Amino acid sequence: MAIDAPHPSPPARVTKRRGETRARLIASAATIFAEHGFGRATVEDVCEHAGYTRGAFYSNFVSLDELFFALYVERAEQLVQAAGSAVSNAVAELGTDPPISTVVDRVLSTLTVSRQSHLLNLEFFAHALRNPPVALALAAHRRDLRSALAPILRVGLGVRRVSAPQLEALGRAIVAVQDGMYFQELLEPADQRLPRARTTLITRILADAAEQLRA
Repeated sequence: MAIDAPHPSPPARVTKRRGETRARLIASAATIFAEHGFGRATVEDVCEHAGYTRGAFYSNFVSLDELFFALYVERAEQLVQAAGSAVSNAVAELGTDPPISTVVDRVLSTLTVSRQSHLLNLEFFAHALRNPPVALALAAHRRDLRSALAPILRVGLGVRRVSAPQLEALGRAIVAVQDGMYFQELLEPADQRLPRARTTLITRILADAAEQLRA
């Protein structure tokens, strides 16, 4: 299946009905991409699952690639919002310098990741690795994700003097651990040690960073 590089749809007035249509198409794409793989998915598959025509699809997206990135951005925004709320709640409850282990536990407990989400992460990477233009776009989106995580990390660390490059490096490390452990959990769902290992790794990364920054 030939894949074009993603191109944004032309600006259009977003009505309530249009927004609902777009949301249903994105939700259907999540199911179709996870069940069949992005490479085997078609516009018709997504439309049939959502209960819409091809016309409804193309009035919202110019290609499956654009839908692919809309789904990725939606998932990333949900993750950042959940993480930010968890950190803010921990600080409000425990003070401005809560134990990092407690903050990590709070954040990860809010980030419930389903099997579908695991599969979608794999699809995002597999599709990007096979298509260089898509890889460039996905890398840009992941930079945006790390930038969005930076202020959350600053609050969670409880350290005032921390530079943007330091937060970028921390964000990269944490996202890498998350990705790697998610894949392990998908392969070994019965291994109950993996979620705790993920928490331990992220806690250690943040605790070591906070200690170095305070030195």
